[in-house]
Amino acid sequence: MTRTCIIVDDEPLARNLLSEYVRKVPELELLKAFGNPLEALNFLRENKVDILFLDIQMPGLSGMDVVKRLQSDVMPLVIFATAHDEFALQAFDINAVDYLLKPIDAAGVERALDRARERILTRGASVDAKGPV
Repeated sequence: MTRTCIIVDDEPLARNLLSEYVRKVPELELLKAFGNPLEALNFLRENKVDILFLDIQMPGLSGMDVVKRLQSDVMPLVIFATAHDEFALQAFDINAVDYLLKPIDAAGVERALDRARERILTRGASVDAKGPV
């Protein structure tokens, strides 16, 4: 099954590199890569996305602010991609799937996606066990 994702990072080089890695994953469809967190937030309010790659420090809104402002019945799985290790504990407090430190490499992205796949399977199993919500 194909899963969808978006990337939110204000740094063009980081955004382009992460986009390149994601496009090589056959079961993952990159819907859009955003440089502006407000535009991404508006997109997320209108579109269902399975996985959200998110930088932490961006002008206007931080990655944490984006997650806090997102109000969705099914929250996307969040993978932070940042140069700032001091936010890792806060990221896991909000149930992030992974926390990738820049410079990001293909192996790190694949590990993060493996964790996301596990969460998706677990999420599906708990919905199946409980029946329709």
